Amino acid sequence: MTKTSNPFSRVKQGLNSLTPATSTVYEKSQPTDLKGRLDWGEPGLTILDVRSRAEFDASHILGAMHAPVDRLQQGINLGLEPERDIYIYGATDEETAIAAGYLRSAGFYKVSEVQGGLDAWNSIGGATEGIAVEEAGPHPDSFNVVTRLKKFEEERKNARAMKAVKKQQNARVMQ
Repeated sequence: MTKTSNPFSRVKQGLNSLTPATSTVYEKSQPTDLKGRLDWGEPGLTILDVRSRAEFDASHILGAMHAPVDRLQQGINLGLEPERDIYIYGATDEETAIAAGYLRSAGFYKVSEVQGGLDAWNSIGGATEGIAVEEAGPHPDSFNVVTRLKKFEEERKNARAMKAVKKQQNARVMQ
């Protein structure tokens, strides 16, 4: 009797090179880091938008919670778990850093500041929602899985290249 091979085994092997490894939350992150996690459906993260209510209502990262800086400063309980991965962004990187500082001082140790805020998120084609987004509608490639996989692989290559550059820069500084 001849043993037949599983037709899905080659596909599964190919997917191993595309699926991301478990993410580490860094103090500062690029929008591509967050987008990569969201695109692959990684659980256990929260996105906080610390901009004004009007800015949040107009447009924000899909699934983000509104948590203005003044509420974080006052220590208002948002119902977040301290061990949860939290990605935070504001109108400016300075605002983001201030809000992240409030969270860290409140005992949240896995807080990552998304550099460039919503503008940087939009520049990489990240999903958004809000009043302004509803008027514009989705991008034509939003539902094209092949295009999204290619774009994700390209983003991963760029992220690896950036990490290599940072590693070289750190090695030079250490010498």
